[in-house]
Amino acid sequence: MLPSEPAEVFREDEHRLLLSDGSWHRGQKAKMPFDATCPVTTAVPMGCSRQFAFQPLEIFGGGLTTPQEEAAIQAKAEERGGETDMLMEFFGSMDGPNWRVNEGWERRWTAIQQGFIIYSDPCREHWYGVTCNGEGYVTEIELVDNRLRGAFPLDFFRAFRFLRRLCIASTAQEFNNVVNENRNEIVGPIPMSVEDATELRVLDVSSNSINYLPDAFGTATHQMEILSLANNKVASLPDSLGNLTNLETLELQGNSIATLRGSLNELRNLRDLNLAYNAINDTLPTDFAKDWDRLKTLNFQDNPWLRGTLEHLLVSNKPDLQYISTWNTSITGPAEPFCRDQHYCYTFSFRTDDNKYEADHTWALEMTDTAKDTVDLANSTRIDALP
Repeated sequence: MLPSEPAEVFREDEHRLLLSDGSWHRGQKAKMPFDATCPVTTAVPMGCSRQFAFQPLEIFGGGLTTPQEEAAIQAKAEERGGETDMLMEFFGSMDGPNWRVNEGWERRWTAIQQGFIIYSDPCREHWYGVTCNGEGYVTEIELVDNRLRGAFPLDFFRAFRFLRRLCIASTAQEFNNVVNENRNEIVGPIPMSVEDATELRVLDVSSNSINYLPDAFGTATHQMEILSLANNKVASLPDSLGNLTNLETLELQGNSIATLRGSLNELRNLRDLNLAYNAINDTLPTDFAKDWDRLKTLNFQDNPWLRGTLEHLLVSNKPDLQYISTWNTSITGPAEPFCRDQHYCYTFSFRTDDNKYEADHTWALEMTDTAKDTVDLANSTRIDALP
């Protein structure tokens, strides 16, 4: 206690703590990793994440005497059990027995196939790729390059109320001319149940064969920050995409998108937009990205029928802008003469400090003598210039 503080203040705070219902503390626990909050007790001497018992996790709380407490713990057990059931449905629909790694999943799956009833918890037994919070709910599923083959169960997202991150992408078809046999091949649409994914922040299903986003995609997933659908088979974007006002990264390159929706303009927090290598036959709205003050990269390359101008992107309200890419498009504007032949046109090549649209080569003055000699030699056509 500080000398300047009266004792009554501290007694009052202590009294409030005694009367607390613990809601704040439970809220913080829900944000923590499961292993960090799982208690070590007499009933669970090794901690519940290491104790392979057959009783559900919820019975270890102890001291449940009232019907209300018993009802609450039973509801939690049923909800967590529903998550495990959906993980098993996902495992079956994605050819789980043939995954590259299926540790934890396989044990439960084998028992079900053989008609046995066992208790198996994805949080306690560390199922591969599954992360849980302190309350024992699934918050992350990451199965990149894990030989997933199949389609989403229709109710997949509905089962995971606390899911924040889903990464089931593939990295590349091959590495150094060696075929990537572990790449995922997820087909069909993102299911309608995604509208129940209210906590989802990251969705990465890039390099699969996803072909459709439901109309209500952005209705409830308004907390999403990263959406990667690159290299899939998506042909159109839902209007509800504009509801994702917290979105910072949107990767849509390598699809079959033909038109741009006006709702994209609502994504005012967007930092990185990639629409390269599509089939966009459309005209950019005159105010496209005008209010995207945090924009860092913008990539439209290889959309030859995409028209419009990006003049307003080159002004001072885009302090973080690093590059734009309009290579092989029909986009015009002040930077077009400097960017038409560049896959990635960095701002220092067309924007001066006072935001005039002219070539800015002052950066070249900072080159070393060796670098200057190299540039001079490359630009020289005289034989006698060679050493």
